[in-house]
Amino acid sequence: MKRIYLSLLLTLICVCSMFAATVKVTMNTVSTTMSLVNKTTSEAVVVGEPASRVYTFEAAPGTYVLTAYATNGTTVNGTIELNVTEEAEQSFSILTCTAYASNTGWTADNDYTVVANVASKFGDVRVQTIGNSSTAGRKTFLAMSGDSYNAELVPSATHEAEGYMTLYKGGTLTGNVNVNGAIAMGGDYAITVPADAELYLGIKFAHFAPFKEVEAKNIATEGGNKVYTYRLASGQQYNFRTWKPGGLTQGGIFYYNTDATKCPTLAFT
Repeated sequence: MKRIYLSLLLTLICVCSMFAATVKVTMNTVSTTMSLVNKTTSEAVVVGEPASRVYTFEAAPGTYVLTAYATNGTTVNGTIELNVTEEAEQSFSILTCTAYASNTGWTADNDYTVVANVASKFGDVRVQTIGNSSTAGRKTFLAMSGDSYNAELVPSATHEAEGYMTLYKGGTLTGNVNVNGAIAMGGDYAITVPADAELYLGIKFAHFAPFKEVEAKNIATEGGNKVYTYRLASGQQYNFRTWKPGGLTQGGIFYYNTDATKCPTLAFT
C-alpha cells in the first residue's frame, strides 16, 4: 500500500508539474513590487524576489489576484486579475495609472471619487480594484500594456450642487500615465438640427472603443427644427454626428466652454 500511495503521489506531482507554467510579471516604477494569490483558493503564490522589477515563478492554470505596492512597500496601488493558461511560458506587463483632479485643494474621496474601467486590446474587461497613490489625496488603478482605460472623476454632492461636472478621461496604454485634469463647471449648450434629423453626442476615449453617449436634458421642436439642449463640462472634448433620410451625415468635434464667445455655434439646416 505504501508503494502504491508513493507511486500515486509521484504521479500527481508530475501531473501538476506538467501543467505549471513559467510566469513572468514585470512591474513598473510606480508599483515596484507585488503579491499574488489564487482567486479560487486564496492561497498565496510564492513569487520570489524581483530582478529589476521582474518576477519569474511557476503557477498552475487558473485565475490569480495581483496586488501592487508603491515604492514605499506598503501603499496598495490596486489589484488586477491574471489569467494563467496552459501555455508553457507567459508574460504580463503591469502598468499603473495615477488619477487625481488638479483643482486646488481637492482630494480624492473628499471632493471627488474615481471610477475606472480597463479593457484588453481584444475588448475583454479587466477585473481590477482602485488603490491609493503614495501621494496623499490621489488614487491609482492597474492595467496591462496595450489596454485601454476610461476613468471618471466624479465631484462630490456638494461640488455638484455648485455646478461642477464629472471629468472623463481615457486612452490606450503603453506605459504609466497620470489621469488628471480640472473638474470643471458645467453649462447648457444647444445644438439645432432639422426636425427630421437625428443627433448623437458622445465622448471618445480611445480608437476602436465605443463612445460614451451624452444624453440631452431636453429636446424641443421649434418650427422646422429640433433643438437639443445638453449640460456639458467646460474644457471637455465632445464628438457629434447628425444625419437624416436623403441628407448628408455631418460630424466633428468641439470643446465646450462656458464662455459663449469661445464656444462654436452648431446649427444645421
